[in-house]
Amino acid sequence: MYTNNLSLNHHDGSIILDLLIAIDELLIVDEMFENIQDHLINVKSEWLENNFSLILHTVFNQNISRLRDILKDLIPLIRFSEFSIGEFYDKVWPYKDILPSYLRLEISKFQNNLEYLPKSILPPRNSIITIDTIYDDPSFGPCFGKTDLDMRKQFNEDLNCSAKKRCYKHTITTTTQFAVEDYEVFQVKSHA
Repeated sequence: MYTNNLSLNHHDGSIILDLLIAIDELLIVDEMFENIQDHLINVKSEWLENNFSLILHTVFNQNISRLRDILKDLIPLIRFSEFSIGEFYDKVWPYKDILPSYLRLEISKFQNNLEYLPKSILPPRNSIITIDTIYDDPSFGPCFGKTDLDMRKQFNEDLNCSAKKRCYKHTITTTTQFAVEDYEVFQVKSHA
């Protein structure tokens, strides 16, 4: 192998794939890697077709493992407590496999009960958040605070609106899920 001479003709596709992964993990990116990859693609193409899901799964897990290792010291510094439920499921949940399993569980518990803040999740920076105090979330509709008042696209359908005290000093309403029968649109203008 040190001479760059390696006969691959008598090896199964899985052995060649394992060899490629090992070379990649050792950061050996040179002519040998390209030759082995070409052999797998050109000579073992039938094996590739028959084992496509295995290859996809192997590469995906390898990349997830690498990303998890790279981010392991940074993930605990993310303030998951500042994400609205919509932001959490749109921006964080697609990458849940990178999060340690204990943290996924703790975040899910917190998202379901904002009064519960485990030690593994950093608290919000401020008890009253001024950024995004009133905003329009494209996947939800108008929101006040992060979750203090969320109004879904279909306001008048049962349980499409929710309120959980999180950012404001006082609770907007004690009703946690509801529908809006009527509403008024207004615009706030700044006079500087």
